[in-house]
Amino acid sequence: MEQLAGTVNMLRHHSDSLQALRVLEFGRLQKGIYLDHAAAALYTKSQINATHMDLLSNHYGNPHSRHSSSQLATEMIERTRLRVLKFFCTSSDDYSVVFTAGCTAALKLVADSFRWTDGTTGRAPGVFCYLNDSHTSVLGMREVAAQRGASVNCVSISDVERLTADLQWRDGVSTLRHQRACKSLFAMPAQCNFSGRKYPLSWVAAVHGGALDDRRPMQQSENETQETTAPPVAGSNTYVDGTAWYVLLDASALVGTAPLDLGEHRPDYVAVSFYKMFGYPTGVGALLVRNDSQGALARTYFGGGTVQVSLASERYHTCRLGISERFEDGTIPFLEIAALRHGFDVLEGMAGGIHHISSYAFSLARYVYERLDALCHHNGAPVARIYCDTRYDNVATQGAILAFNILKETGEYEGYAEAGHMCGDSVDVISGCPTGAVRISFGWMSTLEDGQRFLDMVRTCFVVAHSTGEMHCDKSGTNVDNPCVLRPVSPFSDSAVVADCHGVMSAKTADTSHISAPDMQENESLRLSRIFLYPVKSCGSLEVHEWKLSERGLLYDRQWMVVTDAGIVLTQKRESRLCLIKPRLDLLAGVLWLTFPDTNPLSVPLAMDHDKQEQATSAERFTGTVCRARVWGQDCGAEAGRWLSACLNRPGCRLVAHDPGSKRTHDEGRTSLSLANEAQYLIISESSISHLFDSIAMTADDARPDPDDLMERFRANLVIAGGTPFEEERWESVQIGCHSFQSLGHCTRCAVICTNQRTAEFGRQLLVTLRSLRAGKLNFGIYVRASYSSSDATSTLRVGDQVLPAYRLVVEA
Repeated sequence: MEQLAGTVNMLRHHSDSLQALRVLEFGRLQKGIYLDHAAAALYTKSQINATHMDLLSNHYGNPHSRHSSSQLATEMIERTRLRVLKFFCTSSDDYSVVFTAGCTAALKLVADSFRWTDGTTGRAPGVFCYLNDSHTSVLGMREVAAQRGASVNCVSISDVERLTADLQWRDGVSTLRHQRACKSLFAMPAQCNFSGRKYPLSWVAAVHGGALDDRRPMQQSENETQETTAPPVAGSNTYVDGTAWYVLLDASALVGTAPLDLGEHRPDYVAVSFYKMFGYPTGVGALLVRNDSQGALARTYFGGGTVQVSLASERYHTCRLGISERFEDGTIPFLEIAALRHGFDVLEGMAGGIHHISSYAFSLARYVYERLDALCHHNGAPVARIYCDTRYDNVATQGAILAFNILKETGEYEGYAEAGHMCGDSVDVISGCPTGAVRISFGWMSTLEDGQRFLDMVRTCFVVAHSTGEMHCDKSGTNVDNPCVLRPVSPFSDSAVVADCHGVMSAKTADTSHISAPDMQENESLRLSRIFLYPVKSCGSLEVHEWKLSERGLLYDRQWMVVTDAGIVLTQKRESRLCLIKPRLDLLAGVLWLTFPDTNPLSVPLAMDHDKQEQATSAERFTGTVCRARVWGQDCGAEAGRWLSACLNRPGCRLVAHDPGSKRTHDEGRTSLSLANEAQYLIISESSISHLFDSIAMTADDARPDPDDLMERFRANLVIAGGTPFEEERWESVQIGCHSFQSLGHCTRCAVICTNQRTAEFGRQLLVTLRSLRAGKLNFGIYVRASYSSSDATSTLRVGDQVLPAYRLVVEA
């Protein structure tokens, strides 16, 4: 207990000392927390400023030239190689640095270059052996090895522990291994990218000494052809008698928060990515090659500066002698390499050195692990299943990573989508088993408050503190003790009155002849009560009494979008203040008006000028993505950009109109979409809102949203009055007025519903309540697509239209 208290005090003291530094160096985090250091470290403001000044003060030229600027670049690159080697406790006497595009590129370079045999003895090639905890980039190497005739074997941790247990293994045993014709390669991670387990680097010497000689090749998959895996040597229980073993260490997951001493442990090849160490630059990594092991690598391709002499008229070339020069194809990213020293300066200065980073980040991970492991539901069931091979009791065996899944009080897994991660993602638990896990990780700039806020989130959102069995519901999910009918809401809004230059079409009698009589259930109480459209994606709503339809949904719905200076479509997930931008449409004048508190309004033409569109420069055209689908648009001009940038306090914002000629489809090409995420229309019901409203009243002690506020948060297009809560989820199709719609399934909600659409304030209570109400799911509302033909696409929906659903046939067991 005293040791635990001492650890907490240490973490608190160090975290307090980091607070001012966090504000100065990581102001971009604002009030957020970052728990993905294993994927990419955070770069500091000082680091970027130092890089900026370096590039402004020095003229680095292409190192393949011979003028003064190129010589300056060459000197800088060589100094950086030495800095890399020094960080890993070695020197150019023992290792060489080959710059690559990253760790994956370094691993591929070894796969493409490793000489499984010298090709002169007629003996079978060697073995590619890899640990079963390896990264996918290592798994990809086996295909190259198998294609070149090497045997392939996947070994477990227990296999390697058993084979390397004999203390007689010493690196000296392998002094003659480079002379052997047959060469084999063992690939291992220094740290598991998933769980953070650290692997014994003593394996390196044991493998060099032949500890893996008796491993048999792995069985061939039925999906692989006979050519992909070579059989073992006939008459032998080993791969190849007298093979020379080399070790490839994937150190990328380790070196950002732990030291690597290549003076003590000497693998043949080490792959790293620098952005995992200090965040910037990305796109540059390194392969560290042990000098006496470079003979096991050979290149076929040559290009750029890798060749000393080459003739075009005949097949003659001579490669450069140094391994770095021979293996760095083309011009290396010398300006990114110039930035590396500033990253090392941060690790060794501001961050306190790699040994301090290792101890601190591990202690923080241990603190979170012990508390997450202790969390239970009201019935004693654990809240999380943590995937680990240690008890987080030794920094030598465990890194600053936690991998886990959240469990319900019943022991079932919480799904990825159920945690509110993203809209439309529901393929997360299959047959009761999760398809993935959550990983959090810590770095030198993490604080105790980060860990505590994470734990608070788990307690608030996932811990069931009392039994939920007191609510009595019927099969439809309705709380029969409190049926809850929402108070009548006026469908008219003075601020939403718009001029309609198209006129209003007369209502038609609904054609229900295509729906069979047993399926159609007449319900006179179901009516269309409210209509909303959102002209600018993720901005405020516009409520109307009647509105025309288009082939993509409601006319002008999600016709515009706000994009950042980096070309990223901005949504409320990144900028909650978008909801404060309120639209108004003047159809007679052909203008979209946008308003924002304490700001003059902005007017934008509704129609794109086709002449200007054809003459638009590439800067005025926009290509981006919405829900992983490519969209095209036209910039609405500098004035609109300045207005948005001032409102959101985000320099470089632009307003982009969706190109009417751009074809974006959904539902296997049967649905044309605007800039909406998933479907043309989103339907919710007042009874579902009312049911949720009363649930919030029963579980929340603080202020709750009023029914109108609650409805606005779900950002529906069509709201239905009448019926029972969530009955829309059982609709196969629905007739609204004279228009038919096909259900596309439920809408899985994300954290956007936690944003008050009137104030942009954020609170998690709604997400927690919805999850509890829907038995762990986050479903609310349904997506639908119109079934009308193109000739019907100019008709109108009106508040008060009758709603006639066709329910899915339910077969009782």
